[in-house]
Amino acid sequence: NNPDEPIWLGYDSNPMDGIREIGLEPFSWFRHATVFGSTGKGKSTTLNNIMNQIARKGYGFVFIDPKGDTVDDLIKQLPEDRMDDILWVEPGSETFEQVAGINFLEPGDCETEKEFNREVESIIDDLRAVLRGGEYWGPKMEGITCNIARAMIRSRRKFTLVDMYYVLADAESRAKFSNVVSQEGMTFIHEYTTKIAEMDDEEIDPILRRIQDWVEDPISRGIVAHRKGTINISEAVEDGKIILVRNTIRSDEIRKVVSTGIMRRVWSTIRKREKMEEADREPFFAIMDEFDDIASENMALDKMLSKARSGKMGVITCLQNPSQVRDFAPQTLKQMFGNSDTLISFGVTEVDDAQIIAERFDDENIDSSTFMSLPAYTALTTISVMDEDGPMRSDPLAPNTFPDYPPRRTKEEAQDIIAENLSEYGVDPLEQDLDESEHALMHIGGEADITKSFLEALWAEQIRQNALDTLSADYETLDPSPPLNIDAPGAESDSEDVAADGGTLTVTVDDVVDGFKRRTSTDFEELPDGVMIDEEYVDLIEDQEDDSNDDGIRGSGGTPPGKIRIADRDLELTITDKGIRAVLEQADEDWRPETEK
Repeated sequence: NNPDEPIWLGYDSNPMDGIREIGLEPFSWFRHATVFGSTGKGKSTTLNNIMNQIARKGYGFVFIDPKGDTVDDLIKQLPEDRMDDILWVEPGSETFEQVAGINFLEPGDCETEKEFNREVESIIDDLRAVLRGGEYWGPKMEGITCNIARAMIRSRRKFTLVDMYYVLADAESRAKFSNVVSQEGMTFIHEYTTKIAEMDDEEIDPILRRIQDWVEDPISRGIVAHRKGTINISEAVEDGKIILVRNTIRSDEIRKVVSTGIMRRVWSTIRKREKMEEADREPFFAIMDEFDDIASENMALDKMLSKARSGKMGVITCLQNPSQVRDFAPQTLKQMFGNSDTLISFGVTEVDDAQIIAERFDDENIDSSTFMSLPAYTALTTISVMDEDGPMRSDPLAPNTFPDYPPRRTKEEAQDIIAENLSEYGVDPLEQDLDESEHALMHIGGEADITKSFLEALWAEQIRQNALDTLSADYETLDPSPPLNIDAPGAESDSEDVAADGGTLTVTVDDVVDGFKRRTSTDFEELPDGVMIDEEYVDLIEDQEDDSNDDGIRGSGGTPPGKIRIADRDLELTITDKGIRAVLEQADEDWRPETEK
């Protein structure tokens, strides 16, 4: 449990030295490790032993397990005082009623514009790696995907990967999205977005095919449709939490989306540590099992591992078949070997894999047959040791690995603890059907943006008609009352609609709908339930003889107390000072740089 002790891998014995423990000294933790081994040879047991030791030292780590068996054993073994530190991520869980919500198009915490730009391009790289290689994929398809994704990530609205499907689904949707990009001032993106909007459906079809399963499969859709993230990976890393990702999704692509999305957030946090004093950088570890599932040729693993070293993150990559990575991502395999000072290999069954591993050990007494004949729970390893000239790689060692840590709780008890943790940061799994997803996108931004756009259009129309009256400020936040309105009481006006008694002047909803459409690309008739607005933001002029129909405006369609639902185009209304203030405050929030939010 001593934080400064080595992480023990196993032991060997001989008549000369007796029993000797073999471990990784603290200086070598951040020089990274790679672990090989086929199923049943002892790789998972050693991983669990390493993670148990890290947890008992009080450090944090993230573990991505695409099979689930290893993490299921781990949660039964972890010490009692670390169970509250667990953040459990299990997309599509069949065990727990709640899940951690992650929006994979949502950037991590960024303090500067440079960090934000870097985060955006990192998400694009992840998405490109997942989608590349499909049928008909080429530069044009990649350009379309990157443009749409880049606009979605940079938007002040919260888009998801499901939205990408609906944006591209037809010409009308593409035109609406192009309008949103223009409204938000993304001129450097808008030009190509406009070209995409003008493309034929046949040109877009290959991309739709690539992401169609994400939308149509309920489990995949429930994973990629979250608009709001419920866990803060950056805080978890710096607080030394234990992030366990049980990533057993059937879809290879969605599994890669989850793995790369989690690791991108972890990596982004570690990269910011360059601003911290070295003494303040607490050790953190990333353990990625079945790295074959995550690896891609353009992932720049060498940069990540070199920066991780200075940020005090130790990375352990584990894989069964290095020959597969060599075939589709040779540069990544080379970078992994070149940046990992510790190599640990259990037995493997494929000749190609054994040959690749033997070459890395670079010892005349070790060849492919050595690794194909290793007994279970015995490994060959080279570790980083300190010489008088600095760190160097040891000669090959053959430790017997340690057995599993004894379980401290049953599977059911572990699940109860995780369920309790999820009650703090989890959300109900998404149960939305495709029509709901499509409806949400067609009124881009959801209820809040619709409300804001209606208030903006109302205010603009009243200014255009010179039909605003000054209302007294009846709340404390405006002191003195700002000169927001036109036609103060007693002022002369050319408008024929000025009330003789100086009362509030109005426009009709019908006057407002054109401005509303310009802002949302949505016809008012497309909103069967109307627009829901805080009742303090508008004053309605209702016919006293028609009070029986008041429910057609207030309280219908599930309208909450304090809200008004506006659906009648003949309705007369005016914006209040509070409504104007809400528009101004929202505009200030929307246009603040992303790094200030």
